[in-house]
Amino acid sequence: MAHILCLFRQTTFLHEAVRSGVPLNTVDCVTKVAAASRRIRGKTLGLVGLGNIGKAVAMRAKSFGFNVLYYDPYIPIGVDKALGLERVRTLEEAVERSDCVSLHCTLTSETKHFIGEAHLRRFRKDAFLVNVARGGLVDEEALAKALKEGWLAGAALDVHEVEPYQLKGSVFEGIPNLISTPPRGLV
Repeated sequence: MAHILCLFRQTTFLHEAVRSGVPLNTVDCVTKVAAASRRIRGKTLGLVGLGNIGKAVAMRAKSFGFNVLYYDPYIPIGVDKALGLERVRTLEEAVERSDCVSLHCTLTSETKHFIGEAHLRRFRKDAFLVNVARGGLVDEEALAKALKEGWLAGAALDVHEVEPYQLKGSVFEGIPNLISTPPRGLV
């Protein structure tokens, strides 16, 4: 949930501006630096995977005012109604309709590079991707290309294909619209 909030409100990028000495002493200065910051209420969060963590994120997201939809072919029919969520039938629909897609599924041979170039091209240009599940779910080279070329607005990862992760020398080095942290599940 923290990465989702940071992407929408641009908290990490504002922090970096302060640390780098950007003057933020007027409303105009702050507005310029935070131009990409967005309101959350009424935005759509798409979850891929509705296990225990996916459900917990869904409930928290609703309290912030997100409309929540999910894609998970293994969840029984009716769970969506019980939780007040919307179920979608395909990953493509989840990607196309969401302001942010957050991954909460396991890594299997079926889900390896689940989010690759084809799906990344379906994201809206102002949408975000969050992966706090498993590194191999996202094709990192395709994501780096998507972020550089503006296929989506930003991404946040706390898992990577190769762990331990080093930004220096990676495909993500120098990409400003990426938040990258170590896995918090280890803490």
